[in-house]
Amino acid sequence: MNVRKVVHEYIDENPLWSGIDIDKVCFYGEGGIFDSLDLVTFIIELEQRLSISLSTDKAFSHRNSPFSSIESLEEFIKELQDEHSNNRN
Repeated sequence: MNVRKVVHEYIDENPLWSGIDIDKVCFYGEGGIFDSLDLVTFIIELEQRLSISLSTDKAFSHRNSPFSSIESLEEFIKELQDEHSNNRN
């Protein structure tokens, strides 16, 4: 499933963030739209919708949070999917 589409659907479902341009917003960190509880909820929702675990040591050991922007999130999920595919082979 398309990460950008899933994020867009999640954002639009929440009245606090509905209509926010996900390409121009910081999700978490300085100036981010999520506080820590929002971030946890966001991660859980993405995990369920994408059937992937995002709550990994790797996610929280990155120098720059993979949850800060749509681009960093897409890149992080692609890395996880690639690793998962390589481990299957």
